[in-house]
Amino acid sequence: MTIMEKVRHALKSKKEGSIVSARSLERIASRGAIDQTLSRLARAGEIIRISRGMYVVPVRGKFGSYPPSPEKVVRAYSKAKRKRIVPHGAVAANRLGLTTQQPIRQVYLTPGQPGRLELGTNPVEVRHAPEWQTILPNQPAGEAIRAMAYMGKERGKESAVKIRRVLGPAEWAKIKRARSRLPEWVVKAVEEAERVA
Repeated sequence: MTIMEKVRHALKSKKEGSIVSARSLERIASRGAIDQTLSRLARAGEIIRISRGMYVVPVRGKFGSYPPSPEKVVRAYSKAKRKRIVPHGAVAANRLGLTTQQPIRQVYLTPGQPGRLELGTNPVEVRHAPEWQTILPNQPAGEAIRAMAYMGKERGKESAVKIRRVLGPAEWAKIKRARSRLPEWVVKAVEEAERVA
């Protein structure tokens, strides 16, 4: 079996959104040989280069191939890079009914270095954000905090009141427990929402 065949065989077992790199395949051959093979496969359209040295396998359907779901790619990228990456507050605000605006661009937040993932015609932007906007990843309470950040200080109380009605008591309690990590205006909005019947 050639290196190309071995790499293709390894790619077949990858789940949608999984990150492929020379490092993840180094048991097959030398790093340099794997790098070259991955570059050739990307040029041939068999894999998609999302950032330097990182690739994903496209999803194959009846009408051709297309990039995997951005959420799955970002989750895998976050794990591979060992950095927290969460959806932008605009997405959370829409999900929680605070706004009817649907975000067009794929934007995520990280307390670390910003970046960009190339996913076909819809690239993913990873923006730097303050630590507090990225806490409680993959939890409704964290989404609620990001939604409030997006809606802003002026609409803090109004947003908190709506969020409290939508979130269950357990998730609302998580926001209250995170008060020491939140800016004063968010804490105040949460306290005011508690006083609303």
